[in-house]
Amino acid sequence: MVLEEQPAFNVHLRSSRNLRTTPHRHLVDPSLATAALQVDADGLLRDLNDTGRLFESLVVRDLRVLPQPLDASLMHFHTDHHEIDIVIQRPAGVLGGIEVKLGGEEPIQQGAASLLAAVSSMDLERAGSPAFMAVVTAIGRYAYRRDDGVCVVPLSTLAP
Repeated sequence: MVLEEQPAFNVHLRSSRNLRTTPHRHLVDPSLATAALQVDADGLLRDLNDTGRLFESLVVRDLRVLPQPLDASLMHFHTDHHEIDIVIQRPAGVLGGIEVKLGGEEPIQQGAASLLAAVSSMDLERAGSPAFMAVVTAIGRYAYRRDDGVCVVPLSTLAP
């Protein structure tokens, strides 16, 4: 009851790339890791790579709850060349892709570029076009849509 699995999103791709199907594992509460490791805020700031992984688990935890009324599920997408941290799929096939970044203009740009590249590699006739693409960040007060159509959404703005 400490770990939750995030299954892989399976979609047919145009090329013969390897689709990774191993589920990602997230802590049900990322604060368990910080408590077990006795890490404080300064320690988290010194190691932003690990902090980013904990933040991704936090986002997955929160997003597991929000789409439940829509009967949606959370998955991940990963090939040899592309990945999407979170894929939200409804039974009708409508889906959204989410990249998780702590914040900053460069990581947000990288997340948006990664989303766009991953979606362009999919066979959208079979998978359907995503209803939205977003980069969820740890900072910011307002959500906005970029010129390329990718939304930038601070985690604090997500609500049912």
